[in-house]
Amino acid sequence: MTFRKKKLIIASLVLVLTLGGVGCLLFAMGAFDGAIIESRVKTIIKAIEKQDAEMITDLFSRTVINEVGIDKIQEGAAYLLTVLEGNVLSIEDFSVVTNKEFEGGKGRRFYKQVYYITTDVDVYWVSFIYYTKDSITPEKRGMHQLAISNLAYKIYSYLRSDFIGIYVPPESSEAERDIPHEYETSFGFFSIPAGYYKEASQSVDEKFYFSVGNVDLSAVNYEYFSLSLRESDNKLDDMEGFRNKNIANLNDLVKGDGVKYGSDCRVEETYFGETKQGYPLQVLSIIRNTTLLEKHYFIMADQKYILVHYKRFPISNALDDDEQAMLDAVESVVNSFVWAE
Repeated sequence: MTFRKKKLIIASLVLVLTLGGVGCLLFAMGAFDGAIIESRVKTIIKAIEKQDAEMITDLFSRTVINEVGIDKIQEGAAYLLTVLEGNVLSIEDFSVVTNKEFEGGKGRRFYKQVYYITTDVDVYWVSFIYYTKDSITPEKRGMHQLAISNLAYKIYSYLRSDFIGIYVPPESSEAERDIPHEYETSFGFFSIPAGYYKEASQSVDEKFYFSVGNVDLSAVNYEYFSLSLRESDNKLDDMEGFRNKNIANLNDLVKGDGVKYGSDCRVEETYFGETKQGYPLQVLSIIRNTTLLEKHYFIMADQKYILVHYKRFPISNALDDDEQAMLDAVESVVNSFVWAE
């Protein structure tokens, strides 16, 4: 993208911010804090216009700089200068969450803000956590976390309290993305489609986590699928008992955790039969109204089974392209799995 085009983008964005979504912020936060957040957003925009990463770096608190390191913040700021593309059409607030904490007569206040920018190329979701006041630990005052992405579900993941700084997706080469990966474990063999990788920081001997190749689960709580070995009381010839127990257990989980799943969620058995390798397979889905939340694949052997778990954080009923691709990868794992001798 040329510098001239970036200037056009930013000029449009400043205008929309001034006339549109920031007014909602001022109302939701109160004029003083709203003005602070508005000025920080304008600083980010101006930094992109001027291609000045230092302006973004200067927004971050001393606490973040000390914990993350100035080099990481500078790397993140340089990355943010490259994200937005196209001419801005609109910007709208998506959510503002106010947080207050008190300790020994002192207090802090910070905001989790998400909004989205629509350009003629894509929709970009922007999130940040900003401390407007902190008399408990004054060094925390300032920007705590900042992320820009064209995928909404990533933004929800970035808003974890244990992630600070600027999120920069790790890169994988084109060659790496085009290679399927085969895994041999103590319990079996299976293959992962190109573009999906085992997350070493999350995986243990009998449980593997997988994600898209350019996302690091140690940094963000990204959508994932996992594969784990479990023990079972059921013999292989007692598939009906195994089947009913899984349904009952998952129903109990959903009903028992109303905060996570909600009272309107249900469990459906969407498949009962065999994998392509001929192993008994049961598929249970957790659904809210018509929206798929999770799928659980049970590959059965004698008094043991493999659970392959698919999870999503939906913002719509339909699976988007990335969610569908990950589900396809899960099913590829299920159908390639072979029990070890």
